Amino acid sequence: MPCQKEMMIYWHNEGLSQRKLASMFNVSRRLVIFTTQPEKHNKNLQARIDRGGSKIYYKGGAEWAATIRNHRKYKHETLKHTI
Repeated sequence: MPCQKEMMIYWHNEGLSQRKLASMFNVSRRLVIFTTQPEKHNKNLQARIDRGGSKIYYKGGAEWAATIRNHRKYKHETLKHTI
């Protein structure tokens, strides 16, 4: 929420640590860094674009679906034998 971001920036400027802010707002420390230091957020977004965007981690398609299906079968078989 915008008001929480403003409060996070305010408390950061008052000297509260990133960990303290993260626990106070129940968010990750990474989100606190990106909120209080927007230049780091922009640098991270640019680096992600340079690497090819977020799609680099997701294969998709029929081949990936088959891989996931086989992995689920493997987990199911392993679970059957351990019980």
